Amino acid sequence: MPDLVTSGTTTFVAGTSSGLDTAALVEIAVQSKTRKADLIDVEVDENRAVISAYQELQNLAQSFQEAIDALVIVDDLDSNDTSIFNNKTGFLTTNDGTDVNTLITASIEDDVPLGEFTLEVAQEAKAMKATGNGINT
Repeated sequence: MPDLVTSGTTTFVAGTSSGLDTAALVEIAVQSKTRKADLIDVEVDENRAVISAYQELQNLAQSFQEAIDALVIVDDLDSNDTSIFNNKTGFLTTNDGTDVNTLITASIEDDVPLGEFTLEVAQEAKAMKATGNGINT
């Protein structure tokens, strides 16, 4: 006996009384109609993956450009020169292994010429205490 089946706004006869499997035919028809939408969904997902990859590439290229920009030597007259080669660093050591930080504190100014400098401590300062007689008036 055939069955009445409603799909969306369409009602049809399903079953095998006519010898045709109308339910299977309807299912195939629905699949053929939704195939285009499914293909579009797949294409959208693929495009999103491509966009994400391009964004990552753009971020990496920006990081690379910033690293390259730091290596560029700019004319000395340019007050905005941020070349990595103008960064000054230094360190202090002692001949006898004494902790340098207990002897002296030093910093490097931007206009100091490049080179090696020697600082000799001839005598370490000692703490002194001044005393005297109190005067009463």
